[in-house]
Amino acid sequence: MNNLNKKICAIFVIVSLLLTNNAMNVFSNSIDYNGNENNLEIIDETDGAIDDVIEEDEEVLEDEDLKVEFEDEVEIEVEVDLDGEIELDDDEENETTNEEIEENEEEIEVENIEEENEQEIKNDEEELINSEIIIKTEDETILMNDEVTDGTDTNVDIENEKFNLFGAPAGSETITLDFGDGPGIEYTNFSSIASMFTKSGNKYSITGTGGTKIYERVTGDGIDTVDYGSGIHVKLPKMNDDVSWEGYKFDGFVDNEGNTKNNFEYVFQYEGSDTTYTAVWSPDETKTYKFTKIINIKNDDSSITHIQTTEETFHADDLVISVATQIQGYSLTTSNITIQNNKKRSLTEAKGGGSIIMSEPISYNPSTMVIKGYMPNDDVVVTCNYTSTKNNEFEFKINYKNQEGNEIADSSVQSFSAGDKKNSSPMNISGYIYKSMTVDNGTEADEDLGVYPLGTVDGDNYIHNSDTGAFSAIMPNQDVEITYTYEANTNFTIKVVISQIYEGITDPINTEVNIPYGKMT
Repeated sequence: MNNLNKKICAIFVIVSLLLTNNAMNVFSNSIDYNGNENNLEIIDETDGAIDDVIEEDEEVLEDEDLKVEFEDEVEIEVEVDLDGEIELDDDEENETTNEEIEENEEEIEVENIEEENEQEIKNDEEELINSEIIIKTEDETILMNDEVTDGTDTNVDIENEKFNLFGAPAGSETITLDFGDGPGIEYTNFSSIASMFTKSGNKYSITGTGGTKIYERVTGDGIDTVDYGSGIHVKLPKMNDDVSWEGYKFDGFVDNEGNTKNNFEYVFQYEGSDTTYTAVWSPDETKTYKFTKIINIKNDDSSITHIQTTEETFHADDLVISVATQIQGYSLTTSNITIQNNKKRSLTEAKGGGSIIMSEPISYNPSTMVIKGYMPNDDVVVTCNYTSTKNNEFEFKINYKNQEGNEIADSSVQSFSAGDKKNSSPMNISGYIYKSMTVDNGTEADEDLGVYPLGTVDGDNYIHNSDTGAFSAIMPNQDVEITYTYEANTNFTIKVVISQIYEGITDPINTEVNIPYGKMT
């Protein structure tokens, strides 16, 4: 290869390298901070940029020594004068064989260097294509391509957007709208494009290739957008004006980290960065719901006796904590408590017809006797049916006294359990006639202690007839005491024989006297 060809080949290599290098410089230099790292302006200079580079390179080539440096530190230096002419002397055609050998060696060396450099350039281009440009600002690190801003000095709202360099294949992102237990996408301004989303329960998902503009995918009638300067953002769905979910109000969406969000990101992100926007439903403070607690006694015959009813009001999702009443002599098991309307109602479900299970539904803990859980958007009724422990822990005592209050017979004491049946009547006592009966204990209630009086369980079947002394009752959960009062029977006499013994008389002298019972002094 002659000197002219060598020079031209070297110039071609250098110009190619410079063009590649400067094209990349143009791309990387297209980021202008305007003197402020927080004011980020990204300008697309690809149109016309290469022409400017070529002009600059031509000027440099005219009078400069060109140097190309590679990672292996191989350098090629060629002196070029484009204004001059290259002439060949006749003597050059008659160069010696030694000179031709040297030229061939140089030609081989140059070709080897060209091949090495071309391979290295190819590798560098592949590396650039598969890499990302990282722009670091004072507030955050952002991955971007050459998207254009509005060219103003205002802060650009980038929102951590990712872009792929040179349009290389990107990963994908799935964006999910999770409406929770509330009305779904068909009740929002996105109803016209609901078919674009894949539905799973009350979640709606759409998948896009990383770098794809979301507003190009999520678009249709009624869809709202906003432009922050960095591009068009689609606003997240809003409930239609005529949609009102009983007990709740819609407060927008939060992202994966719980941050309030008003719109989608500008583009779909890369694989591994799937996003879920979760609807926020807060209680409607204007709506309240009743929490009613009913206390019953379940009798031995399985009949139910009502003891007490209490009522409170709560908002939807309020935490309910209610301590079950302690009733001495009785216990409350899980199987004997029922909770009605303990599920949240959807938009279309009527009162008492809820089907949505609460995150922590109202339930009863028998070890603590606490009723606890979150209130649904419905009236809740808790019915507690207590059963007797059958521990024979209550005393039933009968006293027998005369009209002066003196005991005329031993008292009778027996032990019973709450709910046991007890019958009693006056006892016959010689010389006395039954007069009356009083109930001395067992008639007072104490709601704080869960104590109920005689007659609570059996109602009209509770008998305490003072005239006859008949007593019949279901044993309450407290001690019971009754007293039968008697008077002396004036028709009842006792024959008293008085024996008198006199001195000198062998046989005693007996005198009989009839004395009314109870009148002996």
